[in-house]
This record gives sequence, C-alpha cells and structure tokens, in this order.
Amino acid sequence: MTNPFIKKIPTSTDIKIRFRILMFVVKKYRTNRNMFFLGVLSPLISVWLFVFLTSINLQPDIDILAQIRMAEASELAKAEEGIYHLRWYVTEGVDKPRLVANNFGREINTIPRTDVLETWQHGDNVLAFINSNALVREFDVYLSIAQDDDVSLHHYGGNDREVDSNRYYYDEVHDLSSIYTAYTSLERPGIPKLPKQAEMVKVDETNRQTIFSFKPNDKVIIESVVDMETMLVKEEIIYLSDENNEWYQVTRISYESREIIPATDFEDVFDPEIFDYQLMTTS
Repeated sequence: MTNPFIKKIPTSTDIKIRFRILMFVVKKYRTNRNMFFLGVLSPLISVWLFVFLTSINLQPDIDILAQIRMAEASELAKAEEGIYHLRWYVTEGVDKPRLVANNFGREINTIPRTDVLETWQHGDNVLAFINSNALVREFDVYLSIAQDDDVSLHHYGGNDREVDSNRYYYDEVHDLSSIYTAYTSLERPGIPKLPKQAEMVKVDETNRQTIFSFKPNDKVIIESVVDMETMLVKEEIIYLSDENNEWYQVTRISYESREIIPATDFEDVFDPEIFDYQLMTTS
C-alpha cells in the first residue's frame, strides 16, 4: 500500500531549510584561519548552488502540472465537441476488510466488489452501463436526455439476484456506488481530472507515472496517478482513517480507456428506444 503520509515539502519550507544549510556553511568557513578568500567566495558559491538546486527541484513540478492542465483542457474541449466515452472500474481496496473488522468488532468476509462502468456523455445527455458482481441487479442502465429546457432521467435494470448479507457492512463503510452518483442522477458528470489542490508526491520514471495527493478533509486522502504519456489521470486511490488516525485503502478507481465519438452518432448512442426505460425524474 502506498503510504498516504508521504508529502511533498512545500516550497517555502524547502527554501528555509536550504537557507539554514547555507548559513551553516558560511559560518564554518569563517571560523577557519587563513580562509578569508573562501570566507568571501563560499557564500557566493553557496548562493549559486542554492538557487540552482532550488530551480531544478521546483521546475519539474511546474512543468508537469502545466502539461497536465494543458492535456485536461484539450480533453475537455474534445469532449464538448463530441461524445465522451469512458470505460472504468471501481474496486474495493486491500485494507477494506480490516477497516470493516475494526468498525464492527469482528472479522467479516465477503467477495470483493468490482463495478465496471461504460459511460457516454455529451452536454446534459448521459448514458451509463453499470455491471457489478455485488449489486442486487445484474446490471443497470441510466440515461439522461436533455430536451428543450428539461433533462429527464431514465433507468433500466436487469434481473434481481441474491447478494451476500455481509455485503451490507462493506457498503456501510464505503459504498462504491457513491463514486458515480453523477451518472445515476440528473447531476452533470465531468471528465476525470486532477484536483486543483492536489500536491505532487513523486515522479515514478520506471512506471512512467506521477503520483499526487489530495486531502479534502481530515478523514479522507485521495491519491491520483497521472500517466506521463497522456498526462491524464489513470487511477485514483481513496484512503479513509479511523478514530486512531490509522489509514486504510478502501477504494481504487481505474480509467481504462477514453474515446471521443463524433457528435453525429448522437441518436445511436442516446437512443431511448434501445431498452424499456422507466422514467425516474425530470428537472
């Protein structure tokens, strides 16, 4: 499990540390006899090294963030023009059984849940296919259609089936369905993006990815994995903490593929006649 406590040193703190090191070097040389020349030269060298090292440490952060924002802006522009198609997975994290056991005071076993989603969106028009190994229905289809000034939400579901009763405890801790409520309601979903407040943790050159961390509150940490080829988020990992401030990996979201479908295919993608939809609500 990736350590959620790994944090990137803030720029201001980094500069303060470097300045203290610089002053230590200057004082050391000044105390040596016959070192007047070095006493004058070493501060200049130290300052140069300080500025140089700071620049090479901070510049990659700025460049990577700039590239990510440019890639996201390009992705959003293409999504606005066409139909944005996304295939993604929402799975339970490796620490969820341990968190469930801690919350309910006993070990509770069940099959790990995986939700597979295929989503299409164009403006206020949204189509979502949801297939899960742990929901009551075999599959669910949600369709939001915009007409005039209204948006209507429709639903079609597969046959009901029996679900392990222990599933309740896991969903009570963190329900995977909460990740994609924008696709099962009249809310307009966005494309997967790096949170504005996210801080860079590390650059993983081996796997060609950059890790970011975002803490929306004291109980949640979201780790974002950005692919260095596309500069887009390819995975999000959610951690929750308990009353003892111990962190648990509870959910992983993997974006497997992104595609822009021509807007001319609108009627084929958002066809309200494909399934026997039931109207749920209208804005």
